[in-house]
Amino acid sequence: MTDDRSSRSARHQADAVNPDQLDRNLRLLDVAATREDRLTLLGQIGEAQLALGYYREAEATLREAVTLAGELVDRRMSCANLIQLASAIQHQNRNEEAAELYRAAIDSADEADGARDDLAGSALLHYGACLAELGRREEAIASLRRALTLRRAGGDRAQVAATEKALAALGAAG
Repeated sequence: MTDDRSSRSARHQADAVNPDQLDRNLRLLDVAATREDRLTLLGQIGEAQLALGYYREAEATLREAVTLAGELVDRRMSCANLIQLASAIQHQNRNEEAAELYRAAIDSADEADGARDDLAGSALLHYGACLAELGRREEAIASLRRALTLRRAGGDRAQVAATEKALAALGAAG
C-alpha cells in the first residue's frame, strides 16, 4: 500500500476501535477460562492493535493467535488471524513475507468448513493487492479474479464492488 492509502485506512479503522474494549480484552486475556476464549481474545486484540497502527504489537499478538488456532485445529480462526497477521506485516513493508502468509490463509480457508466464500475471498483480495505491490501484476489479477468469483457467489455487493475496484486499479476487468 502507499503510505497515503495505508494511513487513511489505519485512521478509518482506528475510528471504529474502542480503546476501552481493547484494554478490557487485554485484562481478560490473563484470566481466559479456555484456550478457545484466549484465541477469540487474541484475535480481537490483534485486530484492534492493527487498526490503531500498532503493527509490531499486532504481529506478536496475531502470531500467538495463529499458533493457538493451529493447536486447536480451528481452520476458520487460523485463516482469519493469518489474514490479519499478513496485514500487520504488510504495513511494516515486508510484502514478500505478507504474501506467503496470505497464501497460507488461502490454503487454510480451503480446508475450513463454511469459510470458503467469505474468508477465502478476503484472503484472495489481500493476496492480490500484495502481489500488485510486489509488481507481480498477472498473479495479482488472477488472485483478484478468483476473489471476485467467490464474492459474486456470496452475493455481497460491497465485497464485489471492492474486488472490482481492485481489478480496475490494475487495468483489468472482472
